[in-house]
Amino acid sequence: MTDVQINSAAVLNSDGHDLIPYTDKWYESLKGVLGDAACRQLGFYVIPSGTLLSVVIPVYNEVESLLDLLAKVKAVPIRKEIVMVDDFSKDGTRDLLKKLEDEQKAAETDGETTQNNRLTIVYHEKNRGKGAAVRTGFAAVSGDVVLIQDADL
Repeated sequence: MTDVQINSAAVLNSDGHDLIPYTDKWYESLKGVLGDAACRQLGFYVIPSGTLLSVVIPVYNEVESLLDLLAKVKAVPIRKEIVMVDDFSKDGTRDLLKKLEDEQKAAETDGETTQNNRLTIVYHEKNRGKGAAVRTGFAAVSGDVVLIQDADL
């Protein structure tokens, strides 16, 4: 049996090194401790290495909660693209999104990788509603799996 420590933040192998979540080694370590049936019941599984998750976030007047939400989405250890669709916010959200775009462009210019959390922002020129924002987001994604995350948590 594999010597593994499990806590809410990480799975450690016997050397004390973090195992990357959702990889074969991570899953095999959990399966060695919990068993195959428990892993299936708990929803632990391997995500193929080339998989890209697309997270569509329709946004309208979310300036207060947007950075917190974005940090939580980015913290999920899965390769993903985050597509935020601003539905003509009027509370400063658009300015915040433009700042996030500028920060990402600067990071890419400096050679920093954004591969695990690629950010795309789309702007509606008038308020069209959440459904339209979701459809716009779907049109902008390129991932293998798509999900919708509400901006107001």
